[in-house]
Amino acid sequence: MSMITLVRTASRWEILAVLIAIFSFVSSGCNGGSSTPLPPPPPGTSGGMFITDFTNNSISGFGQGANCNCPPALYIHGGNTGLSGPMGIAADKAGNLYVANSSVGTITKYPGTGTGNISPSFAIGGLSQPIGVAVDSSGNLYVANSAVSSGVPSVQVYPRGSSVPSQTISGPSTALSTPSFITLDASNNIWVANQTGNSIEEFANSATGNVPPANILAGTRTLLSAPQGIAFDAFGRLYVAINNALGFSDAVLVFAPGATGNVKPVNILCGSATAVNNPTGIAVNSQGTLFVVNSAVALSAGSLVIFAANNIGGGMNCNGTFPNAVVGGPSSTLLNPAGIALH
Repeated sequence: MSMITLVRTASRWEILAVLIAIFSFVSSGCNGGSSTPLPPPPPGTSGGMFITDFTNNSISGFGQGANCNCPPALYIHGGNTGLSGPMGIAADKAGNLYVANSSVGTITKYPGTGTGNISPSFAIGGLSQPIGVAVDSSGNLYVANSAVSSGVPSVQVYPRGSSVPSQTISGPSTALSTPSFITLDASNNIWVANQTGNSIEEFANSATGNVPPANILAGTRTLLSAPQGIAFDAFGRLYVAINNALGFSDAVLVFAPGATGNVKPVNILCGSATAVNNPTGIAVNSQGTLFVVNSAVALSAGSLVIFAANNIGGGMNCNGTFPNAVVGGPSSTLLNPAGIALH
């Protein structure tokens, strides 16, 4: 699947499965569908979640407890925004939002309380189809340049407020291959999902130049296939969204802290009941709640599915249960969502 296109050709059973799952959850409003045996909602939180939409060129903001076909609390959209094929999104500790615009090669910044047709407060240009963006506690930006159709794959680091990179990780020794989403671990080491390389790579926070990764997660035992969104939970477990993994349906893989090489995931979230379909961006909050963005599949619009910490999994047989919450439907503005950030 091309991350720039996002919409994938689906088989008839995939389209039917996602339509049944999503519309049974959201068609009756904010209760997830009265006839659907959903698990209890995850623990309440006052935080927000911000979702990019690749096709709508927009950012939609909801509370993390949302479970509905309802309008977003904020909606950044319009010609002044500079949003164009937005993919990854990150929030700094002040709540500012940073978005990777893959179609025009920029990173743009917005206040987390902003809404409407607003102009970015800061921008970085000249990038090569960026997909992933992350920000650390000091405000430094980390960008994954996918270089899908032109340019050189790379990861760049920008000091806070600067449009000039202080580090560029690129070259054959890096093994970067269509880098997509990016995240940081508790030590601010850089983790990159290689979409066409079917791997996850770790680089030291200070890495620059044509350097080999400090750690590579790859091989048939990992089940990594076109990895997209990646995120860590508070315990150091790594979550990876994948597409069509070696006979598995679309899924989120969970790896143990310190996983390396060709190792099996310790958990797999997949199965028709989960409504995980064509997942791209993912995030995990401090309570262990998992947020999975489903990008559009053929005729079906995308959605967001949410799982409480004790409801993540299903094992090798893909017997995952229903999500605890779903955000989707016409009122949600989510047509072809891609990335997610929490704050």
